[in-house]
Amino acid sequence: MRSDQAGLAVIAPLFRPAVMAAALAVATLLAPALSARAAPGCEYAGLQELPLEPSPNGHYIGVAGTINQQPARLLLDTGASVTVLTPQAVDNFKLARRATDVSVEGAGGVSRLYRSTVQNMTIGPFNTGRLMLGVVKDMAPGLNYDVIVGSDLWMQADFEINMAEHWVRFFRAVGCDATAFLGYWDPAAKSVPLAYPYGDPRPHLKVRVNGTELDAIIDTGAPVTMVFSRAAQRIGLHPADQSQATRGEGGGIGENRYQHYEASVTLQVGSESTPRTRLVVADTDGATRDYELLLGLDWLRSHRVLFANSQRKLYFSASASAAAVPASASAPLPAPAPATQ
Repeated sequence: MRSDQAGLAVIAPLFRPAVMAAALAVATLLAPALSARAAPGCEYAGLQELPLEPSPNGHYIGVAGTINQQPARLLLDTGASVTVLTPQAVDNFKLARRATDVSVEGAGGVSRLYRSTVQNMTIGPFNTGRLMLGVVKDMAPGLNYDVIVGSDLWMQADFEINMAEHWVRFFRAVGCDATAFLGYWDPAAKSVPLAYPYGDPRPHLKVRVNGTELDAIIDTGAPVTMVFSRAAQRIGLHPADQSQATRGEGGGIGENRYQHYEASVTLQVGSESTPRTRLVVADTDGATRDYELLLGLDWLRSHRVLFANSQRKLYFSASASAAAVPASASAPLPAPAPATQ
């Protein structure tokens, strides 16, 4: 088997413009169509809903957008700390690129970062205006996107991902303090605190694997939930204990490939515990990583999630309960195993 993961982290700081917040303020005036009263004086206004566009192999999710008024494919990647262009975008949109002394780290190792300027980029109703972005040099084959839209943009707003019904929805909280309950679709929705350590725009959360606490991020650019080898050793997972049938290789940003194997564990996120969860153990050097586990698209497919960045919380519920919300008739995808409350 094979898995590819697109998440990346910048080794040196690069271009991180705060463009989404202003666009969201404008969008509030244009499209306050969806709202939920979470508490007296608190209004949770829905700004815009965009359809998710899964890749043909199901490994990635994207949304439609534009670069310089031309249609573009945008990868939704919360595992990326910054938004970058791909080599494909440079070719497709005839962009000039210049060298930098900056590198990025991904699942496939370290890749040189170039830079380029676009006159504008749109994501739904949001227009960034003129924008300088990095350009990744090395990519895994088959990653057919023009832009990897990272957490530096996504986390400037509250947004919800519903994989079962294939959309992402943006929100703006008005008059909502930290005690307001924002899980509007499910009174039983759970929440866990989010942290942004060392200026990392990617929200971190604590999870438990076989009872051991690990630092995790939710990575929409990762097809599967993945734990790195050092953390795997802490929780008692060893390659010698796994059959050859569960082994494979993967890659992402960078030109290297890594070996991995599958394991079955009990995964706990907040008060939700899911036995027999299949995850990938990646044999990669975690020395430069400040997280130990990626919650990937397999986890998101079985949950409805809201990144409530205004509260620094993640709200989530299993898809079975999310499906009861009268937003669409689409059937949810099954979870890997029943979760205990």
